[in-house]
Amino acid sequence: MALSPLTRELTVERLVASEPEIRALGVERLALFGSVLRDDARSDSDVDFLVRAFGPATVWASGRLWAN
Repeated sequence: MALSPLTRELTVERLVASEPEIRALGVERLALFGSVLRDDARSDSDVDFLVRAFGPATVWASGRLWAN
């Protein structure tokens, strides 16, 4: 079964809904860029973020946000 690509709108909705968890991971500021931001993502595209963190944020911890 083919997956539909993420849209900018859906990505922003997920980020807003996940804001408490994102902040609990130590993220102070998060910026979306790349194909999802431009709304030209494909089903095999990744999601690109620039993250400014305070405290012990990790790549592994941030990856959990999309697995849920």
